[in-house]
Amino acid sequence: MLQITRNQAREIRAVFKRLLCGHSRRTDPTLQFQAGSGGLTIRASAFAGAIQFHVAGELPDTNFSVPLSTLEVCEGKDNSPVQFDVTSKKTVSMNWEVGRIPRCQIVNLAAEKAVEFPPMPATLVANSPDLLTALHHASQNVANDNTRYILDHLQLDGPKGRIAATDGHHALMQTGFQFPWQDAVLIPASGVFGSPEFSRSEPVSVGRSEKWLTLAVGPWLIHLPVDKDGKYPQCDAVIPKSEKIVSRLQIADHDAQFLKDAIPRLPCDDLQHYPVTLDLQGEVIVRATASDQPKPTELVLSNSRLVGEPVKISVNREFLARAMKLGFREIGVINPESIVTFDDGRRKYLVMPLETDKNAKCVTDAVRIESGAA
Repeated sequence: MLQITRNQAREIRAVFKRLLCGHSRRTDPTLQFQAGSGGLTIRASAFAGAIQFHVAGELPDTNFSVPLSTLEVCEGKDNSPVQFDVTSKKTVSMNWEVGRIPRCQIVNLAAEKAVEFPPMPATLVANSPDLLTALHHASQNVANDNTRYILDHLQLDGPKGRIAATDGHHALMQTGFQFPWQDAVLIPASGVFGSPEFSRSEPVSVGRSEKWLTLAVGPWLIHLPVDKDGKYPQCDAVIPKSEKIVSRLQIADHDAQFLKDAIPRLPCDDLQHYPVTLDLQGEVIVRATASDQPKPTELVLSNSRLVGEPVKISVNREFLARAMKLGFREIGVINPESIVTFDDGRRKYLVMPLETDKNAKCVTDAVRIESGAA
């Protein structure tokens, strides 16, 4: 007889689904329970990767498999036990309580399959919990379509300690990590990195074997397939040189919050590029317009300031809002046609500019909304 808590059942199902099922509702991976003198290991694998959850202890040797969806019926947010008892060669009995009321369900065992679980890498190097956050942010910056580059992947550069992610229109570079390999590794982006079930106070260890990249945090072990053949853009070639930046906009925290709240409500009828104009010629203004609006709308960032030459650029408003959400507070501009750089020292967020929005030109009777005093 094996036992986990209802809360563990909930967490296991949620985390395993994020890695193995993606957006598919039909996939139902096989969950393998293995118990013995080292404790209980629950694991599963699929094309997207492999994952396991481990609980230390001394248990009788037991081995059985059930579909991942089996846990849905017994999961909960409390720590009351769920007991698994193999009742025959084909079934397992699950027993738990809901509000002190006993519940029982007989589940058919999944067919045993000879699945080779990825090996552990020779070396695991500990990183701060920030590594999970960085991988999560990077996974939100990839493309969903296939091109000659595999832009649905992340690049983890060992020598530079850098995570890179791009969809061809904006790119996020994050540095300061320790990776125990001497090349750049490509792994698929995944929603599993943002799992709230992972501890944000424990170190995250990372390593690599021939075909897999491995992450370990607390009781969780995640293996992601390494793509050895895919092509990735030359990230260093597109990063603007700092000495060429002639205009730097320093955004106050109060104005950043104001922007995040206001940008979704700005007028727009270009649903492909979602343009806004950053008019940095005296005042700091974010301007937007639409064909069905008689006047442009201007957001005046009263607490922010420009250092350097006046400039006017157009960018995708969703990228601007994302930069504010990620915590960037400085924007660097070379000229209206060059890549716009958001930089905080460890991270760079690069955005392709848009053609100057002629409809968002400065007018004297625009609708003006000031951010106000900080």
